[in-house]
Amino acid sequence: MCDYIPSMQTVAYNAFNVNNKFLKYVATPLATMANEPMSKEDSITIRTRSEIKEILQKLANEGYRTLSQQCEMVLIEWLKENGYLKDTQK
Repeated sequence: MCDYIPSMQTVAYNAFNVNNKFLKYVATPLATMANEPMSKEDSITIRTRSEIKEILQKLANEGYRTLSQQCEMVLIEWLKENGYLKDTQK
């Protein structure tokens, strides 16, 4: 387990840091959570700029996901890439 857990503000800033790599990754059809367990226990409410919401909504629509699923996918992938969450897909 990692000793450092970033603040939610840090996670949100990094997860929604919109750059070409991020948009290219999220827009690919392979970036799905189809193999992830879907047990939902908690909810998170965030506030963001309209621009960020519009981008996420567009990506969600392109991937046939809800906005909530898109946001969760972004967070999960950021956590995996930064070593906070074990990558279960092989």
